[in-house]
Amino acid sequence: MGVVCPPPSAVALLSHRHPGPCTGQAARSTHPPNHAAHAHAHAPPPPTPSAARSPLQGAFDLQYYQTGLLTAGFMIGLTIAAPIFASLVKYYNAMRLVGWGLVLWFAAIMGCGASFAYW
Repeated sequence: MGVVCPPPSAVALLSHRHPGPCTGQAARSTHPPNHAAHAHAHAPPPPTPSAARSPLQGAFDLQYYQTGLLTAGFMIGLTIAAPIFASLVKYYNAMRLVGWGLVLWFAAIMGCGASFAYW
């Protein structure tokens, strides 16, 4: 049965020394030290996903409150429109309402695309 070696220590990895086969003795690496890698050893950690900007914020150069206003506007519109369309389904064909909703959505998208200040 083979000998189970412990993982190399962080000190051995950072000093470019690799432990020998379970002897605890460090063997010198044949590769030259990479001093650029040591410069980043004390760099601050990368931002957490919650602190990173969203793709929407980066694409349109939005602040956090502006992104929040967009989200709130969408939720308020959905909250108002859902009961209205739920009551309209009682009187009109549901597929016809979906079709008219798609026509309205397409017209809104075309209006956004035709705006001069978009780009």
